[in-house]
Amino acid sequence: MSETLTEAVDLEYAKENMIKQQVRILGVPYGKMLDAMIQIPRELFVPKDMKALAYSELDIPVNHGRYAFTPKTVTQILQAVALKHSDTVLQVGIGCGYLTALMAKLASMIELYDIHEDMINHVKHRLKSLAIYNIKYQHAKEIESKAHYDVIVLRETQLSSPDAYIDQLSPNGRLLYFVDKVDYITAVLVTKKQGATLEKKCIFDLYTKVNKVAQTPEAFAF
Repeated sequence: MSETLTEAVDLEYAKENMIKQQVRILGVPYGKMLDAMIQIPRELFVPKDMKALAYSELDIPVNHGRYAFTPKTVTQILQAVALKHSDTVLQVGIGCGYLTALMAKLASMIELYDIHEDMINHVKHRLKSLAIYNIKYQHAKEIESKAHYDVIVLRETQLSSPDAYIDQLSPNGRLLYFVDKVDYITAVLVTKKQGATLEKKCIFDLYTKVNKVAQTPEAFAF
């Protein structure tokens, strides 16, 4: 068996284990979300020398001191925002792009903002190779759009409630953001109910470096 074929078999086996041991145990039913996770190759989004770890729960660093969301965290985010095919999504901060690819499979349109052009290009090229085109890419430091969205995901940790983004939620819209608690990180889900009533709840905690920006490491090859 060639080295390339062996690697492909190993990755497929690792993906099967991810689905069984990290995704299904969180209560994810058979359906569109699980189908998307089976179809999208996570190894496409991580640095080349870390492909063998693509389906593990290890923290995988990407450029600019960021870390990729682990498969478990991605699953928890998708469960929380409960995407529908008609949803429009605003994502602020890219990471490795795996979450973006899955949301693009499940929603109508993604508007993606990031301050790092190299990460935008990385995600754009990977999604193009998967024939995923329902994404609008924005290289900017500030969000210029005043549109309303069904779902908003803020990748970097927040110091306070992101009220400006809450104002951009459509009726029944969902906003997911992270708050740094020093020793851990809490994911917060805000839902805009009827009459603009807000429901806010903490939905899961993270004890990893996934959202914390550390010192800038050398650039990785994707």
